[in-house]
Amino acid sequence: MENSNVKKPKIYFASSNVSKYQEIVDIMKEYEVKMLVMEIPEIQNVDVVEVVRQKIKYASKKHPDLDGILICEDTGLDIEDFGKWPGAFIKMYFNDFGAEGVVARHAGSRATLRSAIGIYMNNVLQEPLYADLHGRISIRTYQDTSTVDTIFIPNPTTSHENREDLTLADMTLLGIKNTISHRCKSLEKLMKQLQKTNDLNEFATRNGSSLNEETIAAVVQPKELSKNQKKKVARKRNSINYLNLIYVFDSNLNYSF
Repeated sequence: MENSNVKKPKIYFASSNVSKYQEIVDIMKEYEVKMLVMEIPEIQNVDVVEVVRQKIKYASKKHPDLDGILICEDTGLDIEDFGKWPGAFIKMYFNDFGAEGVVARHAGSRATLRSAIGIYMNNVLQEPLYADLHGRISIRTYQDTSTVDTIFIPNPTTSHENREDLTLADMTLLGIKNTISHRCKSLEKLMKQLQKTNDLNEFATRNGSSLNEETIAAVVQPKELSKNQKKKVARKRNSINYLNLIYVFDSNLNYSF
């Protein structure tokens, strides 16, 4: 479905990390992404999803009436031989030991980078989205830096064959990091969710109707849902807006438009 009549929403990224903002702009090329420069307190929790849940709550209170969608992002690193730590404490861990120190402790260990995104849209805090990038810690460092990119080697995939054991830092230099990274994966989930919203708006516009319960029902064809799924939706309809209803169908009912 083409979205010729529906303008894509603006994206506001709350952060003080300019490099991360530039990555998001590169990944979300079809959207206008603006940066809201702000320092956001982080709770002390190893779970990056819980950290980002609190970050977006804080940011939304500072900017409750934006003409777009507010997001924030945080990254965690789970190292297998470290009991899935440091998780969301990744920055602290690298500040303490540096890339060389992390490699000295965990060289060759399997590891996972997780990107989590907090979302505030239509005056509602959404459930965070997250995505993982699996790989391993390199056996040596090639650059004097405290960032994880210099020592994390992603696993090969069908779309990317990492035959030369390239780190994320190497991929940045080659211009391919933003096509396979953990952040790319989580932002792709966000864009997919936003596309569904645009499709519903386009449907309503073409049919001269507002985006209400009846319009949504016409798109998702609830007759295809099971009896239990219909009950779940019925319980939600009186208390949530259409953006949340989309989330209910997609995440809780495993039903796609």
